[in-house]
Amino acid sequence: MKNIVEILYKPVQVFVRLDEMFVDDLNSNSNFIVGILGLVTGGYTCFAEYSHIKEFFSGGGAIGACIGIALVTSALFVLLYNFVLTYLLYGIGRLLGASGLIADTRCAIAYSLVPRVFISCLLLVLVVISESLFSNAFLKWVLLSLEILIWLWGLILLVIGFNTLNKYGIMKAVINSLPMVGILVVRLILSEHWIL
Repeated sequence: MKNIVEILYKPVQVFVRLDEMFVDDLNSNSNFIVGILGLVTGGYTCFAEYSHIKEFFSGGGAIGACIGIALVTSALFVLLYNFVLTYLLYGIGRLLGASGLIADTRCAIAYSLVPRVFISCLLLVLVVISESLFSNAFLKWVLLSLEILIWLWGLILLVIGFNTLNKYGIMKAVINSLPMVGILVVRLILSEHWIL
């Protein structure tokens, strides 16, 4: 748990400590971080679409559906981030001469999502509180700005993680992180909700 909090302000030291951990511990931590992000995202989706969910399910069924949505979202995040994205970035890293393991790539990706987990919880509270205080246009602008800042912070952590765990230079780490920039661009183009 110490590493999860310290990644926010001492990323190099945390990645050095993570480089010395066992693969099973790295995988457990990665699944935990990504699973929590999936739960927060599923919770936000339920909050944003609760009126529609309530139309399909009566009474307690809507709450059960929201719990199910959050759990399914968490599982999908674990599959997407810890397997699909991990193997994509691991393959790019191998082409660039990385010497790290698949667990190292998975760990770098998961720990680069830590700011997103913390800030997503804060943004969820901000959306709940501010809906009555601010206009929709202002709120979307604030959320878009925060979305971009969170992704940039995560990209910096990912580059530091690749640099430390895969044992190669900054330029190769930046090149290895470029698919994440593509994901950000696609997210911003396709997303109606600028959060998460």
